[in-house]
Amino acid sequence: MAIVDSSSRISSSLEFFKVFFPNSSSERMSIPPAFVKYFNGRIPSEAVIRDQSGKSWHVTLEELKNVVFFKDGWQEFVDSHLLKLGEFLVFQYDGSHMFDVKIFSKNGCKKKLVSRTGTPFPVAKVKDEPQSEHDYSTSLTRCKRSDSEVRSTGSGTAPKSKRRSTSNLEELSPSNNTEHISTKSPTFEHIVRHWSRNSIHIPKPAIVTHNILLKPNVVIVDEMGRSWVVTAKPISRGRFALTTGWPAFFRENSLIPGDECTFEFVLGSNNICGELKVKIMRTLEITQQEKQTTMVQEE
Repeated sequence: MAIVDSSSRISSSLEFFKVFFPNSSSERMSIPPAFVKYFNGRIPSEAVIRDQSGKSWHVTLEELKNVVFFKDGWQEFVDSHLLKLGEFLVFQYDGSHMFDVKIFSKNGCKKKLVSRTGTPFPVAKVKDEPQSEHDYSTSLTRCKRSDSEVRSTGSGTAPKSKRRSTSNLEELSPSNNTEHISTKSPTFEHIVRHWSRNSIHIPKPAIVTHNILLKPNVVIVDEMGRSWVVTAKPISRGRFALTTGWPAFFRENSLIPGDECTFEFVLGSNNICGELKVKIMRTLEITQQEKQTTMVQEE
């Protein structure tokens, strides 16, 4: 008679599912109250969420009014996987601190995990990567600029022709040097969430896959030629956040949750990037496209 490992049987039973709703699940995700009993009265303060590709995200767990949530770190998981309304997540708990998750699209099939560049999550390593924020900021000192050069008139933005009138700003933008600009520039997407107002993360795969070096200050240029100077702050190896200057871009483009921003890296020599071109698709446009797709499928 075969012997069944009771520990594996118990572990495999520690599962729960959640449906993703952007309004309530973008900043944090609740764990079903009935599942909390499996913590045996000791809710871990931190956990690791691992997707089917093997990549992991560290998150904190927080209890609020008898409900336990995935909190800090969850937003990055959502952003990295481009989670959308109605997608289905199945979590398996190892009884300690690890949650393995499988993601299913609205069509019922397992979601293919890709980076925001549109390629599968890479297993890549960046060589000669700066070891600290200080190392990075000092490695590209030539792009330092005075306050007067980044300050625009009026609301904080100006047409590109005015914002690029100074030599330093021209140096900051590698689009003036076409020597190593690829025919198909790498991109990444950001779906606007409630927490996107002050800063956003650039997905690590977008940086690592193309071995991109970001300047401490980058220029975001929209389709109308308007530009904003935004700080690209290193937050860990290969991970960056757009911080100072981003709130102005967010506000002056009237971004709302659900809008999709597609950013294109404009690369200069040695894959150094000082400019991001952005295209914004409004949530209303996305909804209309989804309706049209649904109508075509029903015909």
